[in-house]
Amino acid sequence: MQQTEIFPPKYIAMELRKKGYDEPCVGWYEASDESNCTTPRLDGTLSTNSEFTECCIAHTYDQVVGWFASKEIEIKLNGDEFCESYSFQIWTTKKVEDINGSRTITSNGQRYNRQQSLLTAFKEALKLI
Repeated sequence: MQQTEIFPPKYIAMELRKKGYDEPCVGWYEASDESNCTTPRLDGTLSTNSEFTECCIAHTYDQVVGWFASKEIEIKLNGDEFCESYSFQIWTTKKVEDINGSRTITSNGQRYNRQQSLLTAFKEALKLI
């Protein structure tokens, strides 16, 4: 398994940091890493964002899904692993300012690979925090 399948890009990590993500992680992105970097430094120790000023922690896709769940935002992937075609659904118990008052966001028929579907869902979920 490649790191691109485990760690979201640095720009997602930076957005999560701004929203308060500070769970222990095994990797971190250096300040010099490009924003789309998906290969964090892995030094075998647990780190939190509070340990870094210029850098940020690198969390796994699963850790991010769990963190959103702790914020009352559920992310679910629907798809076919064989065809590598996924869509997403986001459901929240939080109040959502929407014309229809819907508490669900979907990928509206768009299909992506697993990582792209999760990244798109993360971007939408970040708007709810």
